[in-house]
Amino acid sequence: MQFNGWIGELAPEEAVTEARRWLKAGFKSAKIKVGSGVKADRDRIEAVPAAVGSAMKPRIDANLQYDADTSLRLCRMVKQFDLQLFEQPAHLRDLAGLARLATAEAAGLPVVIGHGFRLDPGTLAKIMLAATSRDVLPGLECVGPLKVTDTVATTRLDISSGSLPLLPGPGLGISLDENKLEQYRLK
Repeated sequence: MQFNGWIGELAPEEAVTEARRWLKAGFKSAKIKVGSGVKADRDRIEAVPAAVGSAMKPRIDANLQYDADTSLRLCRMVKQFDLQLFEQPAHLRDLAGLARLATAEAAGLPVVIGHGFRLDPGTLAKIMLAATSRDVLPGLECVGPLKVTDTVATTRLDISSGSLPLLPGPGLGISLDENKLEQYRLK
């Protein structure tokens, strides 16, 4: 399974450095954070494919910072960069705006498995869902093992190369560490 890198709201040259770092590690897609203004976002988005070419598929994520009209304007500005997806383009309560943006299912576009900062069992459950689904976009967003410092599994998932083979064994393919479960149990 392939995973997705991420690039913050950085200056274009810093975004390029991050994209190259992810690509060198083996990641084939990266999510570029947007929301700091469409001009700055466009410059950042343009810089990444210009630096890494088609070796890395760009995605963008506004984290609900834009309204639907601003997101549509940004989409038009970056159309030529062949974005894989635009995550959270408008606020969840902007139903009219979201209705204007709601084209993914109708257009038959693939699904992306979201992230979240889960420990390894939660991440593996998402990986198994993706592995058994036909319409899931490669470049999973479930990169919790790169962002958390501990796990409740006996072995830590290593996705630092941008991919992970499906693990052998029953269930999720890992064993839980009883001591860690006790350590993190709510009392």
